[in-house]
Amino acid sequence: MEWLDGGGRVDAMCIDVDASDITLLIAAAGLGHERLVAMLQRGASVDLKNSRGHTALMLTAGQGHERVVELLIRHGAEVNLQDNRGGTAL
Repeated sequence: MEWLDGGGRVDAMCIDVDASDITLLIAAAGLGHERLVAMLQRGASVDLKNSRGHTALMLTAGQGHERVVELLIRHGAEVNLQDNRGGTAL
């Protein structure tokens, strides 16, 4: 619970995720793990960014995981946030 209360930040690398300081929510979303995203977003900050400014929504949209995109949006993910280069999930 402490991990979730802290926003879910971890230091890890994951295939298809492009930064080393990611959250498990960002990693799960980027890989399209719908059930894990549903579980993690209950406690983790859905709009937390990695070092490149990417959110879970940005990564999952970029990978084409439509069901995870819909899930994150239904749970309040901000679609207009910008990464470090000014890009958005849209």
